[in-house]
Amino acid sequence: GYNDTLMPNQRSFKVALLAGLFSCLAAGLVFVSCSTIPPSTGDILRAGFTELRATAVAAITDASRRERYLEHSRQLESEMLAFESYAAGFVDEYRLAFTDYATDAAELERLSAAFRQRQRATQDRFVELHLAMAGTLTETEWRPLSKQESKIIESLLRATPGSKG
Repeated sequence: GYNDTLMPNQRSFKVALLAGLFSCLAAGLVFVSCSTIPPSTGDILRAGFTELRATAVAAITDASRRERYLEHSRQLESEMLAFESYAAGFVDEYRLAFTDYATDAAELERLSAAFRQRQRATQDRFVELHLAMAGTLTETEWRPLSKQESKIIESLLRATPGSKG
């Protein structure tokens, strides 16, 4: 598979890169989920993953590997949609707490810490599923699918106010 060709230090770099990328996406999801700019983050994710799966069906020749890839992609989409929903709820909750005169710093920190914890867990799951998806592919199959994954990320970043995506 694709991961078998990477040296250990390249795998570590890739995991770190994906973790950093997810942090940027998580911040973007918070902003986009608050935005009134259509389409919604959920719409962007659903459309991107639909296109990703169509590309996978065309690119992955082995039926067993294709089904594993598709299952991982459905899990990844589900994780990202769940985080997007959580992030939108967090923004609402934080906004209410922030504008409440009686809210103290400890409460704001508690809310922020809970968000960071959820973000980190989702980030770890994102990397795990991405690597599982890559592990089902040959290098040749990986090329069009990694481009499609990049398109999803770019679409999210473009939809994020103030991003350079």
